[in-house]
Amino acid sequence: MRRTTRRRLYVQQRAMGLCLLLVSGLLLWLAYCGKTPLDQDCTAVLITAPLGTYLLTTKKLVIV
Repeated sequence: MRRTTRRRLYVQQRAMGLCLLLVSGLLLWLAYCGKTPLDQDCTAVLITAPLGTYLLTTKKLVIV
């Protein structure tokens, strides 16, 4: 793979990680504002937050 392609993929990976963390924050805010137990469910954060953190902090290229 060319150097510019790898660099672009690293930037894209970091952007995806940031987006997943923003989605996690949005889900937590929606759960906080919910009135019924179904509205307060935030189990998706258990997947999106660690994955977003991993994508932001790893030095390996995870996406292909």
